[in-house]
Amino acid sequence: MKLPRYTQARVNADGETVYRFNPPNKLLDRGVSKRVTLGIDRKCAFKEASLLNLKIDDWYKNNINNKDVSNNTTLNTLVCTYMSSHDWNKLKPKTQKDYKYFLSVAQKTLGRYTIKTIGTKLAKKHYQQWLEQGVTQANHITSCLSTVYNWAIDQEFIHLNPFSRIKRTATLKRTDIWTRQEVQSVLDVAYSNWYTRNVGLIIHMAYTFCQRLGDMRLLTWDNFDENFTVLYLQQSKRRSKVEIPVDEEMREMLFQQHKDFSFQKYVAPRVYPIDGEYLPYTLELLSKKGRELMNRSNVPTNLKLMDLRRTGIMEMVDGGVPLPQIMSVSGHANPASVKPYMKNTLASATNALTTRKKWVSSALKQQGGV
Repeated sequence: MKLPRYTQARVNADGETVYRFNPPNKLLDRGVSKRVTLGIDRKCAFKEASLLNLKIDDWYKNNINNKDVSNNTTLNTLVCTYMSSHDWNKLKPKTQKDYKYFLSVAQKTLGRYTIKTIGTKLAKKHYQQWLEQGVTQANHITSCLSTVYNWAIDQEFIHLNPFSRIKRTATLKRTDIWTRQEVQSVLDVAYSNWYTRNVGLIIHMAYTFCQRLGDMRLLTWDNFDENFTVLYLQQSKRRSKVEIPVDEEMREMLFQQHKDFSFQKYVAPRVYPIDGEYLPYTLELLSKKGRELMNRSNVPTNLKLMDLRRTGIMEMVDGGVPLPQIMSVSGHANPASVKPYMKNTLASATNALTTRKKWVSSALKQQGGV
């Protein structure tokens, strides 16, 4: 289990794990908190650490004003102030986690710069450096920094956002799709081993239900009806609610899975407990395990697990499934969001012309024609 903020765990000479609350110097200097030993009882230590952190959070909330941020304030302090704001608290936990990661990358190089020294020229210079880590990464970092600066402008802490003038490099839209044989190859390898079977099931469900891997890894048994005929899901990205029918093949898989893992709440957890608890795969671990399976299956290296959802939707498009029905599966609320999936393919064109021919033939018969 993850340690509470500012909490450290160390093993003493007797082999016991001792917990200690160790906040940064700036909080000590201002008398906000203090360093204390929390003892060896983990439950009690975690509870006390949480209470101490609540006091720190309350202090931040009550001390955010124009005096806390000036031109001599560092980016590190600005980010810290933003993360104690009401705007930050309104973000979803997943968004907060993403922001923390991308902002931490930026802080490694810009954290000690003061606000007055970070101008457009310096911002562009660092953007070029972040591009070396990937276009998507660089754009996410810049977007998060821009959010922080826009918030600071709204608070009248600063007047300019140096990251708003960066012309971001466009990311290429992925168009890679899997073949059924490639999907089956990965599943065969995954299901052949107990330790990878649940990763295989997550991949299987993502492809079959045309859903995101992140949602599939968090499925619990109450996401299904009693007989595993319907999946009830509220998607994490835009909170869309979908109801997906479960085919017979997947039902058999889920019945077997229920026999093996019904003692806990997750459909496809990690197959071994951590501190006595069965936990879902993290996205990072799922990606790592999935890539290992793909390498062993010899599928093309350009493919990614995230392409499975696109593959399933493209198969519906090629099959001539009407757009409203595709949206009822994918969870898209706007037809424009499905547009990237509407490719000009031979299969789609063949299906369209065949359907047209049937309609024309039927119309002629009704008119008494040949």
